Amino acid sequence: MLRAGARDSAIEARPASFRDGAVLLLLNPKAYVIIALMFTQFLSVSDTNRTLLVLGITTLFTLNNLVAFTLWTMMGARLGRLFARAGSARALNTAFGVTLGAVALWMLLA
Repeated sequence: MLRAGARDSAIEARPASFRDGAVLLLLNPKAYVIIALMFTQFLSVSDTNRTLLVLGITTLFTLNNLVAFTLWTMMGARLGRLFARAGSARALNTAFGVTLGAVALWMLLA
């Protein structure tokens, strides 16, 4: 891991499709927990405008996800280009290796 360079560019991975992303979202148990907790936290039985509150919470949640996923995708693409170079990939792998070794050492000494 310390001496690994950039990945072999001759091996091409198939990019994820919209369908792949939709299936991933449907199978994500964290999303269901977050939504359930969000509605139980911000809605009460005595709320008279429950429909309006549900629409507001859903809209905010959707906009938050849109911004977060857009930033995640843009930064991921930039980092992918950065670490495709051998020197940058080697530096990243060295950092990961040192971190992994430090965690192992910490676990042994704790």
